[in-house]
Amino acid sequence: VGFVMELLDDYPTALTATVAELGRLIVYPDGDSDVRTGYDNAMPIEMFIAHGDALAVTFFIASSQLILSIAKSTGTPNVLRFCTSRVSRDEILLVLSCGFRDAKSSHLADSLKATYTELAAVLYLASDLQSAHQPRVMVVSSAAASPQKPQAVGTAGSEGPFMRQMKLIALETLKTNANQVLELVGRNTLLWQSTIVWHMFVQAHLASPSELQEVIPMIIGILDGETDVMSTNTTSEQPWDRYALTEENAAIVNTKVEICRFLRTFLQMRCEDAVGEVVAAIASHSTAEAIHKMAMGNFEAAIQCVDRKRLYRILLDLVLYESHELRRASTNLLADVVRHHYIITEDVEALHVLSSKHSESYTRVVELVAAIQAGASARCEPRKATEAFFAVGQLTGLLHNLLGTGADQEADVTIGTSAAAGGIEYLDLLRMWNVHNMVLEMLPSVDENTEGFARCTEFFSVFCHSDANQPLVAPRWAVFFDAMEAHPGELGRSVLQLLSRIWAKGNTVCPAERRDIRFVMQLFARDETNVDALRALVALLSSGVPAPQQQRHIVVLLQEFDVVSGQWWMTRPPACVLALTRLLELCCAGNNSFTRRVVQSKFPIGMVLRIVASSNVSRIGFKTALVRFLSVAHFASEEDTPHHVLVQQSKQLVLDENWWRLVRDDFLVRMDEVASGIEVQKQIKPFVLEVSLTLEGFFSNRFPLGLA
Repeated sequence: VGFVMELLDDYPTALTATVAELGRLIVYPDGDSDVRTGYDNAMPIEMFIAHGDALAVTFFIASSQLILSIAKSTGTPNVLRFCTSRVSRDEILLVLSCGFRDAKSSHLADSLKATYTELAAVLYLASDLQSAHQPRVMVVSSAAASPQKPQAVGTAGSEGPFMRQMKLIALETLKTNANQVLELVGRNTLLWQSTIVWHMFVQAHLASPSELQEVIPMIIGILDGETDVMSTNTTSEQPWDRYALTEENAAIVNTKVEICRFLRTFLQMRCEDAVGEVVAAIASHSTAEAIHKMAMGNFEAAIQCVDRKRLYRILLDLVLYESHELRRASTNLLADVVRHHYIITEDVEALHVLSSKHSESYTRVVELVAAIQAGASARCEPRKATEAFFAVGQLTGLLHNLLGTGADQEADVTIGTSAAAGGIEYLDLLRMWNVHNMVLEMLPSVDENTEGFARCTEFFSVFCHSDANQPLVAPRWAVFFDAMEAHPGELGRSVLQLLSRIWAKGNTVCPAERRDIRFVMQLFARDETNVDALRALVALLSSGVPAPQQQRHIVVLLQEFDVVSGQWWMTRPPACVLALTRLLELCCAGNNSFTRRVVQSKFPIGMVLRIVASSNVSRIGFKTALVRFLSVAHFASEEDTPHHVLVQQSKQLVLDENWWRLVRDDFLVRMDEVASGIEVQKQIKPFVLEVSLTLEGFFSNRFPLGLA
């Protein structure tokens, strides 16, 4: 089992079939996996852990961890179905509900419960909470041209039996563990996973105010490092450096990191609620000061459960820990606690400006939102549904105008542009009103109403111009992708534009498969001016999480569809050249030596430099991207790169006239412009930076080889 788990990182897909064959050995090692009752040697789980054979118990835990590793490593539907066939909801609740009185079995019991808590989160809770999430919605009145106070949709009725049980079990774990004990590694891991579960409920708006009033003081107590002890033996005086980062206290540190994230989410949501609850007063004659005072009062009432004086002391202590992740998490939380006043002030001022300086646009947005809400709440009425879809289209067009974008003016995601500040504030306003959930609620069947589906997709594409809005739509990317597969002609462009904004985040929740990547590549192969297809693939690899399988798929498919043959940079639009360059760069990122070497063979240094020198990429932004690609694809350090390859790379660069022309005619001139202090174009500084980094890497690692 340990051997198989080690292989998962490198061979997740290949192992899926193998693990399926081994399924009868997993969890049920003594018999047929399809027969779950009737064993002659069956015994209650409590007795098995307390009195069973130590090797069998260890195998049981390890096999459960193997299933967990498989589910986390791939996350594809087939793999998740396999994993859920091995571990059911009832089995999870059975294990987590067991009581273990024997102190000798407590460590194994806690380790097993920690594993099953994480299995519950990965296999069931993530999807359950997404389906059950019913966020607060604004009641919008077009007559008053102003949203009213938000009403909370009942959360208790949204929870299924499994979710309710998991919430209670996790709460009981928090209650019975007021501090952390170094020697109880299993218990610390269980506490960590229980905190994650509660964080998931809070993110899904499925934690009531009364529950939070109980939970928040508990987790602040657990966060306090001064209450941690080395042993349950109170007479032990063995010294312990709780600030050190060791294998033994990793679970303690992970728990505190998760609590910091939990509290950040809690504060952020309370800030948004405080501002959202005063939106109705913003369009009235109330002064900004009165509205701000009202919002701050709402916020203070919502966070009464937070003992800020104690929290300040705890966070200032946590920044002394050796763990970089914990220092960062505690510092970020400390900053949020300190600046919540400024966050609310900025939000209130921004909304006040929208309703006063842009009163015409504000009123029109509110009217359209009211029409959308009417359609979302009365889907059975064809007339209102038709009006709602029409309002979605009008709202999308209005947002394009406010953002300064349009059908032919989409932001280039490979370079990065910011929308107009006023437009972004409107997107934030729509998020506060939960308009995205209204549109999701009225999202039609693509086969029954393709035009209505297209209008909703275009709205989300604009809505996700705001980074804060993207996580709200990203988990549902597969819904739009499936619709695009069924109707590529009508939906291809709008869905690809949406994917270019949400796929980076969506890919971490529901990873794209090879067939998904292949379909997008086919769309580009059919129309080589379809830059949206390339931008969607760029977004897929832009999450920052290593995706070696997806990198490999893209590199292979680029060759299969003959996308980068001949002088491809001369025959395609500049935007496609830039997007392809960025895509190839991302395929070489990380430690994926296979994709890097394939790209190196297809795009040798000389070819890249010829592209840099060609007239088709004369813009400085293109040259910046190409130099960055050259650095990542050819000069990223690899310990296993043969010496003769390093020598060859160095000679290629030293002897290439295009390289020295780039340094002499572009880089040095631009460097002089930047150094002189004169105002330069925005793209100049990134170009100077990229060439500087490439030069630094070349001269420090390869220049002596080039001279040789």
